[in-house]
Amino acid sequence: MTRFRTAAAALAAVVLSLAASGSAHAGGLPPGFQDKTLFEGLQQPTAVTVAADGTIFVTEKRGLVLSYSGRRDRTPTRVADLRAEVHSFDERGMTGIEVDPDYPKRPYIYVAYTLNAPLGASAPFWGRKLKHVGEQEGCLGGIPDRAYRRGCAVSSRVSRLPIGKRGKAGPEEVLLTDWCQQFGSHSIGELAFDRTGALLVGGGDGADFNVVDTGGRGKPAGVCGDPPGEGGAMRSQDLLTPADPVGLDGTIARISPLDGLPAPGNPISDPGNAGRIVAFGLRNPFRFALRPGTDEIWIADVGWTRNDEIDVTTPGRVDNYGWPCFEGRSRQPRYTKAKLPGCEALSPKRDVRDPFLTYRHGTHVVPGEACEATSQSAISGIEFDRGSHFPFPFDGAMLFADYIRGCIWSVGPGRFGRPDKRGLALFENGAASPIDLTSSPGGILYVDVAGGTIHEISYAGPTAELRVQTKPKGLRVKIGERTELGGARVTVRRGASMRLGVPKKVTRGERVLEFSRWSDGGSRLHRLQVDANTTVTASYRCRKGCGKHGD
Repeated sequence: MTRFRTAAAALAAVVLSLAASGSAHAGGLPPGFQDKTLFEGLQQPTAVTVAADGTIFVTEKRGLVLSYSGRRDRTPTRVADLRAEVHSFDERGMTGIEVDPDYPKRPYIYVAYTLNAPLGASAPFWGRKLKHVGEQEGCLGGIPDRAYRRGCAVSSRVSRLPIGKRGKAGPEEVLLTDWCQQFGSHSIGELAFDRTGALLVGGGDGADFNVVDTGGRGKPAGVCGDPPGEGGAMRSQDLLTPADPVGLDGTIARISPLDGLPAPGNPISDPGNAGRIVAFGLRNPFRFALRPGTDEIWIADVGWTRNDEIDVTTPGRVDNYGWPCFEGRSRQPRYTKAKLPGCEALSPKRDVRDPFLTYRHGTHVVPGEACEATSQSAISGIEFDRGSHFPFPFDGAMLFADYIRGCIWSVGPGRFGRPDKRGLALFENGAASPIDLTSSPGGILYVDVAGGTIHEISYAGPTAELRVQTKPKGLRVKIGERTELGGARVTVRRGASMRLGVPKKVTRGERVLEFSRWSDGGSRLHRLQVDANTTVTASYRCRKGCGKHGD
């Protein structure tokens, strides 16, 4: 075993890595991994989430919510049918789902979808059926122009669905309706809970992506009520234009899951939409994920002509990510050429936050990688490994997907477990049209919208036994996601990493024990690669009351 220096301080975490096996590479994944179809026969599935009791919920774009009792269930239950409310057209539809953190004790699920009605109207508003597109409902202009010639104004909605004892949803409880959209793309997307129980929701700008769209387009024009020069993609900057009511297009909103009002603790004190917003200046934040153990929101924002990007929020403040004035780390040239006052007023250093990561259309995400560098891109999923499913360097990694390229990448953790761009690597080449990533007890699930399937990426390498021994006896040690007594034996996969943690101090009578750690002063985790069946002992020293009381 490699020896590290010790320091008398809190044992925050020691990461133990068991020697990896040498299994063959298969299916465009690293050795030991497999991508298998978990569920099939779905009609345009869009999102998946897993409840604490193992129930798996899936949405279909047309407006159905289905559930599976577990990974082996092959006959889904129809939980809810909201097709009369949902506008499934082009990129619109039911796109987000989340389950209450206390499910089934609190038997609720939450859905996000495009409402088949403009703001203030009732669904179904657009009712003309187009036979050549199945169940999709058409708009003025029809499929050939994807609603871009005339437009087709709709809104979006977040609702809560109570789940009965038989797994069926009760009456829909509408929490929030907003997000005016005139064209067929960049609608509503992800839902997620933060650690406080607030519900986060992301929505796109609803603009025409074929042109520089600042409003006034479509027939009739101005259906969203935007002032001149503040419509279209400029709705993403609505928080900075107080002359009109603030909308939620191009934002991440943080709301109460009880009533849709601004969640307690939001940075802006306002009873309306301004008080809901925690991030803005986004083009299409279709997917986002919270980093485990934090309230940081990692946002997958689909770009336009140049870059797709991953943005990160800072809890407690509202950041502007610059769209449409900026794309990636620089000004968007076509919107800059339009000389929009709202864009010219933004300073890149003072007003706009740079993305964590960008990748340019037509170039590789990782130089020399096997994934094809297509001229177009669409970052379509983001998630963290949340349960030591994977071996180093993928344990605790952030993963993101691109629907057009059909690939998934990983960014390994660095200091304090935060993704480190130096750990960027291609994870899967040839993934099946992924548009959502979700961590589960078995691995990472992803949604294949084109194939109508849910896939599971899991690690199937050999296992080994890790024994953890503590002094004094009876000390509780956190092993991965479990809390066990010292002396526990844990079966782990070879190559996997287990984070071990103990309290900073433990008081035994008048004795105060401080535990040692392998450390460089607490700023970085270290990895101890050990053989199978190795015993690891947490050491300590007495700082107060030594010798007065036995243990």
